[in-house]
Amino acid sequence: MALSEAPLTKATPPVPVPTPSRVPHAAETAPVQTPAPKTHAFSAPMRRPDAPPHIYAVDVNTTDLSSGDTLWGKVLTSSNVASVEMRVATYGVNLQKTGVGRFSLTYRIGSIPFFVRGTYPMRIIARNTRGDETERTLPLTIH
Repeated sequence: MALSEAPLTKATPPVPVPTPSRVPHAAETAPVQTPAPKTHAFSAPMRRPDAPPHIYAVDVNTTDLSSGDTLWGKVLTSSNVASVEMRVATYGVNLQKTGVGRFSLTYRIGSIPFFVRGTYPMRIIARNTRGDETERTLPLTIH
């Protein structure tokens, strides 16, 4: 028996058959709106490094604290301020510098003993590189 000679042809690959998919509902595809953080349209006035420092604004979430609360705040200063400290009684915390004339703080309050409870002056102290300082004071009540 003789084999017939047929021309070789390339096999065509199978054509994929599309499978139907679920069309998402409009409510599922809507972008999620998240609230924008509160921003201040503030440009720190440029001052010489040895000029006296100045605090323009202090913003804190509360001045009434208990154990476990979080204190956060922002301080807006002149451009020559190198550091800002928040001090209550003998305890002080440095704020983080977030930009020229911008400082922020987030601090979680630990366990507060009963004998510490009361109202104290919360001092916000801004210093330039020479060490000159200015401050604002807010009443802070600790429960």
